[in-house]
Order: sequence, then structure tokens, then C-alpha cells
Amino acid sequence: MHYAHLHPLQGAYQEALTIAEDGILKISETTNTVAYLLALGAKAVALMHLGRLGEALHLMRTAIERAEKNGNDPWVLKIREAWLRTVALHFEGAQQLCETMIRSNSGYPTGQPKAIAWFVAGSAALAQSKHEEALQNFRRVIDEDVTPKFFLHWYWRMQAQLGMANVWLASGNLANARTEAGQLLASALSTADPSLQALAWEAEARLAIAEKNWKEAEARVQKGFSILEKFEIPVVAWRLQGTAWDFCQQMKNAKAAETHRKRAEACILKIANSFAADEPLRATFLAADPVHRILREQVVVKVSKQHKLGRGAAS
Repeated sequence: MHYAHLHPLQGAYQEALTIAEDGILKISETTNTVAYLLALGAKAVALMHLGRLGEALHLMRTAIERAEKNGNDPWVLKIREAWLRTVALHFEGAQQLCETMIRSNSGYPTGQPKAIAWFVAGSAALAQSKHEEALQNFRRVIDEDVTPKFFLHWYWRMQAQLGMANVWLASGNLANARTEAGQLLASALSTADPSLQALAWEAEARLAIAEKNWKEAEARVQKGFSILEKFEIPVVAWRLQGTAWDFCQQMKNAKAAETHRKRAEACILKIANSFAADEPLRATFLAADPVHRILREQVVVKVSKQHKLGRGAAS
């Protein structure tokens, strides 16, 4: 099951699914609960990278309900659900899950939920232009005196590095953004994780656009696309296609810009349509500002209506 967890972090998403599903069939839930939940967790991580968030969410919810009914604490799956909610840009929901785990007396390690909670707090603060608050939270994830190492700590540390680069970029401090983006890229390239590498190149591309360094921006976008040619990662592809759209708009190339916008939209809708139509997380993802700006007007109108219906059902 640890082997199954390793594969998604190397881009082998389908292989991870196969290994995890074989493990699920072989492991008895009642005799080896931890191994069984690890198998489900590995499958969920692979599904997330493939953009099948709805399938991953259903898998985890079903397993969590069954485990709790049997008197087991499915803490691994709750952490994975918090991870999924960060991908779906539902920061409030991810933070609530993490805080519940941190306050729990289960005895399980709290390092990972604390790190995710700080990461989502930083992401939420950034979305509200609270730059200093965002930096403080991202730094907590990176600082090993505050957040000791845990399983996948390096992954969340790089996510926090990306968050810090985004803060400096949003605040107009391009010098600091360049430093953070460079460190993120070096860290990502030291791993075998294609999703982190593509995200790092995308951050470099946005920075180059802000610096009006068009040649470098184009090169950085192409670096990201070279990764996506080898790996299917919709949860990253929509971001890189969105940045390519921005670049082509700056270059006054309307045809190419619209091509990239359509590709970004297709990735977004693939992710959204993996959820059940009445799943509130679907509407939350589609209504998030980074996603919303990419969608066509008719899609935005439809999403807005669904979001209102979802909120009404939730209340």
C-alpha cells in the first residue's frame, strides 16, 4: 500500500489505481483496518490527480461512514478528503476537517492536518488579499521547528512555497516572487512528481508575464506543456492552460488565446462533471474565482444557478 502511494507522486496514476484496487480486494477490512484504509487512500490520491474528484469523494465518504459504523477512526481518509477539498478550492471545508482531526483524542499524528490547515488558511487569506496573514500561514508549513516532518511533508512544503510565490506576485513584489518561484522550481525538479513540476513552471510563467519578459514566459509555458504531454493531470492542466491564455492575450493572439481558454475550460468541466450534479462541492469549485474567470458566459450562468440551488439544499 505504501508502494501504491508512491506511484501517484511519480505520475503513474493508472498503475496506482491498479495496485490499490488489487490491495482492496485482497485485504480484509476487519482483520487489517489500517492497510485497508491505506489502500483506499492511495486510490483516492490517484483519482484526484486524474481529475476524478467526485469519484474519489464518493469512495472516501462511503468508506468513512462504514469505518465509523464499525468503531474505527478513518483518519487517513479524512486527511485525504481535506487534500481533495484543497484541489477543489474549498478551503473552508478543508480547514474544518483538519481542525476536527487536530482536536480529536484519537492519538493519531496531527502533523499533516496541522500543515494542511495552515496551507488552506494561507490560501483563503490570499484569496481575500490578506497578504501578510497568508505569508504567516505558509511559513508555518515550511518551518520545520513549527511543523516537524511527517509523511508527505515535502509535498505540502512545496505547496506552501507556491503559495508564498503567489502572495509576492499578488502584492507586486516581483523580486521576492522570483526568489520563491526559483526555490519552488528547484525543489520540484528534485522530485519525480510531474504535477509539482508543472505547477512550478506555471508559477514561473506567471511571474515572467508580470515582468513582461515574454520570451521567458513562453519558454516556461512550453516547459509545463512538455510535462502534460506525458502525463494526464487535469487538476494542473487547467491552470497551465489558463496561464497560456493570459500570455496569448498579452501577445494579441486572440485565436491562440481562445484555444487555450477552451482547453482550460474542458479540464475544469471534466473535474466538475466527476461530481454528482447536486454535490455542493461541484458548485463551489466552479464558482471559485480562478475557475470562474475561465468559463464561457453561458457556463457561468448555469453554474450560478446550480450554486444557488446547492446552497439552498445545503441549508
